[in-house]
Amino acid sequence: MKYLFPILFFCCASSLFGQHKAVSFDYEKAAFNNNQPLPAETHILLQGKAPQDVNYVEIAVYNDKGSEKRLPLYVAAWKRPFDKLTTEFNLPINYKLRGSTEYDFKISFFRPINAAEQQALKTQLYQHLDAYLEQTFGLSKSSIQLNRSNHQVMTDLNKIVKTGLKHYRSAANIQFDGFSDIIKQTLRQIEKAKLSKGKFLFLGKSKDEARIEYRKKLIADLKTLIHGELDQILNTNLAKLSDSRYINDYETEKTDRQLSIQLGYGGTYVEGDFSNLSIGSSAFIGLAFPLGKRAFAPRILSNTAITVGAYVNNFRDLGQNGNDLSGPIFKRPVYLGLSHKLYQFIYLNAGATFLEEANTAGQISGLGSRVYVRPNFGISVQINLTAKLER
Repeated sequence: MKYLFPILFFCCASSLFGQHKAVSFDYEKAAFNNNQPLPAETHILLQGKAPQDVNYVEIAVYNDKGSEKRLPLYVAAWKRPFDKLTTEFNLPINYKLRGSTEYDFKISFFRPINAAEQQALKTQLYQHLDAYLEQTFGLSKSSIQLNRSNHQVMTDLNKIVKTGLKHYRSAANIQFDGFSDIIKQTLRQIEKAKLSKGKFLFLGKSKDEARIEYRKKLIADLKTLIHGELDQILNTNLAKLSDSRYINDYETEKTDRQLSIQLGYGGTYVEGDFSNLSIGSSAFIGLAFPLGKRAFAPRILSNTAITVGAYVNNFRDLGQNGNDLSGPIFKRPVYLGLSHKLYQFIYLNAGATFLEEANTAGQISGLGSRVYVRPNFGISVQINLTAKLER
């Protein structure tokens, strides 16, 4: 029994990271796997050194165009386990990189902040928010006026907080997503408030003094609500950015493009009705181009392909002489359509066949031949080829 727990732990770890390719990060060289291209079309397990004063490591993945100010494609983080003094981090990246592509990466290291730093952060954010509110509310004879729209005020308040917390992370994974609708409703209530009510709340004050005191009270109550919502994040275990490395234009490994040869047998409706139906059938050969890669596209797209090719034999119509039906290319019926995987390499085909009918009368009248389209169906096998993409 004493070996049961280690075995279970190993099995769980294997199932968690078994589908991830390990990639080492060299902090000093700012490179992965000794400057080797990153694995593509698979999940990655990033491994590197984490100093003991670092309890949070974050990686952000960007495309290779633009500046660091743009939004990342993906963000993942590692948190130091409780009571662990390890100097290494293992960070799963559940985002599949495209092959033959360049990405930018930012690896950031965060350390815990102490009580004094936490209080200083609170004070700074409160001062910025309070100063903004004081500038936003104006005073008229009978009401409080906002210098900006409610929507703009909410946007500005959220921006102040997000900017102030830009270099901080919560170990509890609590993020600031914006102030609640309660703040928005309070703004509306303040805007609709009648300052004349101040004379009932502040007895003994002159009319003007009561109006000013009532304005202060309304704004103070709003500040209290804002501080309270912000405290839900500021009172958690916060970590502050201590170091980071930015890696530009790092390549991923070159990947193969799927191209398949298609071999099958199918039929094409030629003419007639149920009582006198003509269907041409023959083996066909062509090419298939998948609509998406399995690593990125939904299953229905990765299992479906655009197909193009030609039938091996020509067809015949129901005419008295059984006119030969060929095609506009190769003098064989040409098809264009879709194929969908039924089982492993077996595919169902459907689409359109382009037929060309030689007009014997045209030899005299000069009408030439007639090209038309008919529906087709069939079944095929597809054999994948691989062609290395050249950058």
